[in-house]
Amino acid sequence: MKKNKIFARVSGVVLATYMLAALGGCADNTPAPVVTPPAAPTPASTPAPTPPPAQEEGPALFTPGTFTGTSDSYGGTLTASVTFEAGRIADISIDHADTASFARRAIPTIPQMILHRQSTLDIDAIASATLTTDAVINAVNDAIEQAGANPADLTPYIPTQPLPGATFIAGQQIVETTSWEDSPMIMQVVFSESEIIRVQVLEHGDTTTGGNWAGRSIPIIPHRVEEVQSTVGIDTVSGATITSGSVLALIDEAITLAGANPASLQPRTLVAGNFWPYGAGGGQQARFHPGIYYATVDGFAGPMTIQAIFSRGALVRVRVYEHEETESFFEMVFPPGQGVYTLANVVEQEQSIHGIDVTAGATATHNAFLEAVAEAVRMAGADPADF
Repeated sequence: MKKNKIFARVSGVVLATYMLAALGGCADNTPAPVVTPPAAPTPASTPAPTPPPAQEEGPALFTPGTFTGTSDSYGGTLTASVTFEAGRIADISIDHADTASFARRAIPTIPQMILHRQSTLDIDAIASATLTTDAVINAVNDAIEQAGANPADLTPYIPTQPLPGATFIAGQQIVETTSWEDSPMIMQVVFSESEIIRVQVLEHGDTTTGGNWAGRSIPIIPHRVEEVQSTVGIDTVSGATITSGSVLALIDEAITLAGANPASLQPRTLVAGNFWPYGAGGGQQARFHPGIYYATVDGFAGPMTIQAIFSRGALVRVRVYEHEETESFFEMVFPPGQGVYTLANVVEQEQSIHGIDVTAGATATHNAFLEAVAEAVRMAGADPADF
């Protein structure tokens, strides 16, 4: 029997040359096997960087010692223990009660920025962590004043490359490009010295209706990059090539601005079920490893393959990718006049494969699709019994 392939319409796009190098020419959409857990988050205490020569050689700026500054923050009082040498800020340690999923975007990044720059001036608040950012700066300023200096007199030194042993220049990069139909896309990427802390599309004009190309890729690729700490080997999302390419290109640009080579960042691999400690949705535990998964099972007349796209918290999209079912039975399960694929839409809306009425007259095709979804859920690191 002749195979029937069902694809979404894809608009072609040619990515920049460095993007092709970063992606390594990947064409295989099958996720790589996962074998090792991610590293633990960077602790709140931040080691001292090498100070700028002008400050090191100049007159004493501070009273040596450790001073404790405080500031009101989202979760209550935030405390900064700041150690000073005569000519520099030597160490910053933060104690806080802010929501962990938001605070980790600013800590240790903001203390590392202050240590690099030897100043709290001209540090922009990190999106979705504004209160924590401001509290860290205010608490450090309090300690600076106790050490006998005026924060406004400390001219910032702006680093142009990571310090020895660091991967990135700590801070945030705001980057912009044009995407679908020349609409702007703006992205924020937050870096500590050792991690890509946060990847977030702040603004875009890509399609969110009809084919919903933006919805297929924007919830997926940033989370995936956060987890594997690289863009290497991350393929564009089928049916959302232009949007995917724009997202990946912006992430690579931000990595470059942060002083690293995108092509040199080898992706971490993850054990199914092990996730970063702060998932999507303001700290909720992640349910899935974000990504695109293909699962194949035996249908009524031959193999059936589905494509499933997961964010950390949800099954974003599922479609039949390839099948050998008799068209009359297939259309009982997926009537062409009632949405794109009826059963697929039910699974997406319910976020479950349980309690769905069987399609009369096409039981085998119906069950094969749900079996394939269950396999994709398992591949994404979750238990199908809980989905």
